[in-house]
Amino acid sequence: MRFKYLTFKAKSTGTAAKCITINQHNENIHFIGNKFIGRTIASGSENYDLVVFWADSKCKDVQFVGNEFHNGSMGIHIKSTATKYNQSLIIKNNTFHDVYHRAIWIQYTDSLVIEGNTFTGNTSTSSNSIRVFAKFCNYFNINANHMQSKATGIFILNCNGATTQPRVISNNTIKITGTSSYSKGISFKTSSNVNCYYNTVQMTNTHWSSVAFYNEGNTGGDLKNNIFHHNSAGYAIQFTSATNSTVSDYNLLYSNGNNVARTGTNDYATLAAWTTATNQDSNSVSAPVTFNGGSDFHTADLDVYQYGTPIATVTTDMNGDTRHATTPNIGADEFVLYAKDAGITQRNGHPIVGGRGPPHGTSFCNILIGKAKQTSR
Repeated sequence: MRFKYLTFKAKSTGTAAKCITINQHNENIHFIGNKFIGRTIASGSENYDLVVFWADSKCKDVQFVGNEFHNGSMGIHIKSTATKYNQSLIIKNNTFHDVYHRAIWIQYTDSLVIEGNTFTGNTSTSSNSIRVFAKFCNYFNINANHMQSKATGIFILNCNGATTQPRVISNNTIKITGTSSYSKGISFKTSSNVNCYYNTVQMTNTHWSSVAFYNEGNTGGDLKNNIFHHNSAGYAIQFTSATNSTVSDYNLLYSNGNNVARTGTNDYATLAAWTTATNQDSNSVSAPVTFNGGSDFHTADLDVYQYGTPIATVTTDMNGDTRHATTPNIGADEFVLYAKDAGITQRNGHPIVGGRGPPHGTSFCNILIGKAKQTSR
């Protein structure tokens, strides 16, 4: 069954205002290019979900591709139970705007793909306000999504399984603003073997306890080639325990606050102190990164350029550009620096040849992409 290029609008009055409700067993349902418009409401109630699959549903081959989701409490809410796992769910290239509570809430699902979606306009600062929430999902790929929020970007809860069942979060760009103490860029809780590669998380949230990456009870998996960047007073990274089987390395960890990292209640002012305490991130770097600005997460900063390590399962970046085979960049963007990007050959009619510069007192810039140094002669 296909739903294509339609507009679904919830009721503007009453205690329930959903666009679509799906029950029981369903297969091969595709939503393509539609618009779902919910009620503008500051509520986390499922009564105002845009699309909901009830707990008694068991679905297979369900796709949401190229749709728009506006307002409501939740955009896509797939509930199910432990006895009714969904299979093969694809959420790709959609936009979610002003969805108040959780833009995507998926649970009890195998083979989940969330890719290329854009999330904007979230105003809720509640601890339960999340852009992508996955619970009891055995294997998934959350890749190249772009999100802004005042609460949490991606939250993985109780997602466990063998290492042969890949759970990968990669190439996502996440910006967290506001003042909420609950704010987290990416958060793992009581899950296992979740791999986190090449993500860029930028925190401008001003609360001291906000954090770019948070790990509470996650075991196994890799945390590599990520930018966890806090522009304000919070942390770049936090583990609830100093001993953890998750391997964290080749990341950029930075905070403009007093501490870059935390385990339990122990704070670490520097990357070196964090590494000593946890045996993590011995090949990571700590430095401020300059992004293009606003919602543009591209950078040409030398501190992330070719500082990563190859990941066999992730060979492209957020734009689909091929990663460097041996020394990829850290973060979601794989950019290339050129050997000669700018030069001066003449100044006010005076040629610059033979190692001689312009006349005394002349200023010029020696330019590298992402860096600029003003010099004078």
